[in-house]
Amino acid sequence: MKNHVVSLRHTETPAVQTETLASLEASLGAERCKTVIERAVFEMTDRLWLLEKLLRDGQVQEVERIANSLVTISTQIGLSEFALVANDLAECVSRKDVNAILAVGARLVRVGERSLYLAVQFPENAG
Repeated sequence: MKNHVVSLRHTETPAVQTETLASLEASLGAERCKTVIERAVFEMTDRLWLLEKLLRDGQVQEVERIANSLVTISTQIGLSEFALVANDLAECVSRKDVNAILAVGARLVRVGERSLYLAVQFPENAG
C-alpha cells in the first residue's frame, strides 16, 4: 500500500462587518475610532500569541477563557468570522476534543492574522 501525502491549501477569507466599523467611526469620530481599533487589535494580537503558546504547551485549561475574550473583542469591532472561529475553539475545549482544539486553534490564528490586518486598514480606507 502506498502512502500519499495530500497538501491542503489554507485559504481563509475573513469576514469584516464594515457596517459595525462604520458605526463605530460615526459614533466616536475618525481619530478615536482608529485608536479604539488599534487598541483592540493589540489586545487580540497579544491574546492570540498567548493562545498559540498555550496550545503548543498543551495547556488547554486557559484556552477557553482566552477564546471567549477574543469572541467579545472581535464582535465589538466587526470581525464576525474571527468571532465565529474563536467561539468554535471555546466549544471544542468544553467538549475536550483535543484534535479539534489544535485544528481550530490553528484556523483561528490564520483567520486572526488577516482579520486584524483588515481591521487596522479600515479607518484609512473608509473615507
